[in-house]
Amino acid sequence: MNKFTVFLILMLFFFITACSSFKKERQDIVTIPFLNGSYTGPVMNELPDGFGTWTGDNGDKYEGNFSEGMFSGFGIYYYSNKSKYEGGWKKGRFNGKGILKYSDGHIYDGNWENGVKQGFGYEKTEKYVYEGEFKNDYPRGYGKIYYLTGNLSGDKYEGYVVV
Repeated sequence: MNKFTVFLILMLFFFITACSSFKKERQDIVTIPFLNGSYTGPVMNELPDGFGTWTGDNGDKYEGNFSEGMFSGFGIYYYSNKSKYEGGWKKGRFNGKGILKYSDGHIYDGNWENGVKQGFGYEKTEKYVYEGEFKNDYPRGYGKIYYLTGNLSGDKYEGYVVV
């Protein structure tokens, strides 16, 4: 081999070695302080990444997938007040199909987009039961509503709804 070929091989070796030091591999299961609590699970680039558990100092808990340090994919969030969300996440917010059960019995089962009720869903509160379209977190659009209390108690309506 001539000197130029040896030089190229050495340069290629140093380049590959230098580039690989920038890419961090996913670590085994670890426990680290994270977001006012602690996280147990795999990390990559010092952030939660993969299936893990976060437990907040306030008693909240999340079990599910993480991506780049955010809740992402499927997960279950347990609130300290006994409310619970089970479903899809994207960049730390409810996203896709999910069910939110409040501690007071209020239930929403439907689609979420960027943390708000959006699209088709079912909601039961102490005042009404609604099944239909949601826009920006509220029943808006075509749906069916049944009132449980108040002046409209027992009334049913199907059509365009704004609550």
